[in-house]
Amino acid sequence: MTTLIVENIVTRVSNVTQTDLATTLKLDRSSVSLALSGSSKVSAETRRRVRETALKMNYRPNIAARQLKSSQPMIFGLLLPETFETLSEPIVVMTLQALARQTAEKGIMLNILTESMITGLIENPTFILPNGIFVWGDVDAAILANDMFKGFPLQVLDPCHHSYKSFGFPAVKIDNFGGAQVVTEHLIERGAEHLLFIMGAPEHLGHQKRLEGARSVWTQMMPKDDMTICTFDNLTDEMLSAFASKPRCAVFCSNDTTAIRIWQQLILKGITIPEQVLLAGFDNTPTAQLIGLTSAVFDCEAFARAAMETLLQFIDNTGRVIQPDPIPVTLHAGKTT
Repeated sequence: MTTLIVENIVTRVSNVTQTDLATTLKLDRSSVSLALSGSSKVSAETRRRVRETALKMNYRPNIAARQLKSSQPMIFGLLLPETFETLSEPIVVMTLQALARQTAEKGIMLNILTESMITGLIENPTFILPNGIFVWGDVDAAILANDMFKGFPLQVLDPCHHSYKSFGFPAVKIDNFGGAQVVTEHLIERGAEHLLFIMGAPEHLGHQKRLEGARSVWTQMMPKDDMTICTFDNLTDEMLSAFASKPRCAVFCSNDTTAIRIWQQLILKGITIPEQVLLAGFDNTPTAQLIGLTSAVFDCEAFARAAMETLLQFIDNTGRVIQPDPIPVTLHAGKTT
């Protein structure tokens, strides 16, 4: 693991205390504490003033201190997109299951958060944040740009939303580029002379890296003009049939879901795999394993372990980002090649 400081992201977490609020407002500390808890023992006007000042001064309750007093376990949040669409992807579910096991083994509570819940946290300065937050990589990075998250322990898991092109948050990444290189080398070794690369999710940063990895190997080893690139949505039956008619051809899809759809289309056309067309995907999902699809695979447990270790080290080192190396991706050679 390497250690780095991310500019404009890592600063000290706000250390404003209730005593600071009391001094600013010329109130006693007990009145501030009552106001923050919403107690009717202080006036509505006092509660309003305290909350407004807490928001302006970026005050946050000290959850660690409260836990020491109450012996409560650490709490990590898991931020997912509002629609939970990401949970339809098998590889995401497998990774989150591994993360849940990791937190449970360490006695850490894992709470699901959504983007609207984070908005609520930003607007409510008295809300107690978890000790740290895992952010799944298809959550828009813009929500994390709020000052509240400066220096806050968070870890982006596989940053794939296009917004991460311009934000440098601490992240655990998959070696999508290297994995695609390995698959492309395998296809060439199996005799491929024509390659069709199909993008299942063109906006996905990970899929873009997979395209880059495949192209880097193909252009080094084979004629550049013998590689065709298209998205699944733009691929027509005529295009697929025309490509499959070429000798020694291979189709490499940027994920297994797309590869399985192509597998179904080729079977319906009476095209045999791998005799007429070599076929490969990426992720090595359970369904892909059932049909014997050649794919790229990464260790979900290693991914979750890296995320857990780096977030804990961030908390222990108060602001030092431990940036792990990308999780390696290896080849799973199946019956389709």
